[in-house]
Amino acid sequence: MGRAGSVAGVDGMRRNQMYVCICNALKDRQLAAASHGARNVAEVFRRCGRRPQCGKCLPDVAQLIETVRDEDEGVSKLAAE
Repeated sequence: MGRAGSVAGVDGMRRNQMYVCICNALKDRQLAAASHGARNVAEVFRRCGRRPQCGKCLPDVAQLIETVRDEDEGVSKLAAE
């Protein structure tokens, strides 16, 4: 098992978690988990039980939603084949 605070990346390598929202202390892994099926940034924050504060992370969270959506669609296509 890896160190606390690290997660397996897409390539299987271990990587440290990264804070995306400093104001709410939300890390990439938490936000990615909340992004599955989310339609917008506000929904992701609601799922985390938080509200955006300064707004600097909003573009990153929006990008994360798109990335998770693309990954989910790829998995769905593979499962259908």
